[in-house]
Amino acid sequence: MKTRLLGKRILACLLVCILLFTMLPATVLVGATDTDDTVADNTVTGDGNTEEEIPDDPTIGDGTEEEPNDTPTEDTEVDLSGAISVATADELEKALADGVFAIRLVADFELDRTFYITQDTYIFSEEAVILTRSATFGGDLFVVGEFADGTVCETAAVLSLGHPESTTPDLLTINGNSENMAVDVTGSVLYVITGSGADLYSNLTVTNAYKNSNEKTLTAGTAVSYPP
Repeated sequence: MKTRLLGKRILACLLVCILLFTMLPATVLVGATDTDDTVADNTVTGDGNTEEEIPDDPTIGDGTEEEPNDTPTEDTEVDLSGAISVATADELEKALADGVFAIRLVADFELDRTFYITQDTYIFSEEAVILTRSATFGGDLFVVGEFADGTVCETAAVLSLGHPESTTPDLLTINGNSENMAVDVTGSVLYVITGSGADLYSNLTVTNAYKNSNEKTLTAGTAVSYPP
């Protein structure tokens, strides 16, 4: 009888100990050498010692957040106020030789020679102008980045044809005159030495440009022409 009573008391003590043990904080249950590999939601782990809260809108980069740039990018305007007006092939050739930056075409005329562009140059018109290849001239019309003697410019040159601020179609037309030629056309409308360039605006039109053959040998990586 006493043995049975003692057994009940021991069992009751064990139950009380188990109940108290389960009510202790969870941190007490983790020993010094225990680790928990579970990563909580919305957290990132660093070196294993800390956990950092993920911001609602994290910034990827060096940790600094830049203000968005709402200012629209504006096109660089070209100052054509100092343009020289030309009405003939002779005047165009002289303006190019004098290093004029902006050349305004004010009349139709024939292109009866090669015009060499050796620095950045704008050739444009403000009213409809037609430049026509002479029926007796079949060479290159505009050569960009090279002198008349064949020497390549040390500094790159860019020829801009057409008005940079006008949307009027066919404001400047270059007529290759292929249907009326008295000689074979072996030159290009544009011959651009590599390193230099040409900007053709939408108000420029090139028409009737056809070549029978190439006046110059186009070595890959040396020059480009239009038409090819």
